[in-house]
Amino acid sequence: FDLPNKYRTLLLKNNLLNNYKSRPYYQQKGWIEWIENAKRTTTKEKRLNQMFTELREETYMPPKNK
Repeated sequence: FDLPNKYRTLLLKNNLLNNYKSRPYYQQKGWIEWIENAKRTTTKEKRLNQMFTELREETYMPPKNK
């Protein structure tokens, strides 16, 4: 799994790239797929912000399946 450049840039800008890279592969890939699978831009932004919060707080809550 290669981190898309747009996410790498956002993580660098928010000083969270090292936090992201320290997470297991399944979390790294899972976050990006979860964000990208959102249909609306507002949902993608909400999910991206949730990933940032979880990286800052060193928590992880996988999305719930419906």
